[in-house]
Amino acid sequence: MRMIFWAVILFGGAYSFLHAYFLFKDKNKIGAFGISLVGSVILILTFLVRLK
Repeated sequence: MRMIFWAVILFGGAYSFLHAYFLFKDKNKIGAFGISLVGSVILILTFLVRLK
């Protein structure tokens, strides 16, 4: 269960940052900032969740 949790978190964070990169490349800086913020929240909130 823990490995699945980490896989989902890492995939979600990587996907968010890669999507932000492509938005930044297309000159959509506000969208890139928003998606980067979502990726950061995914990675930061991971440490607040405890699996039982």
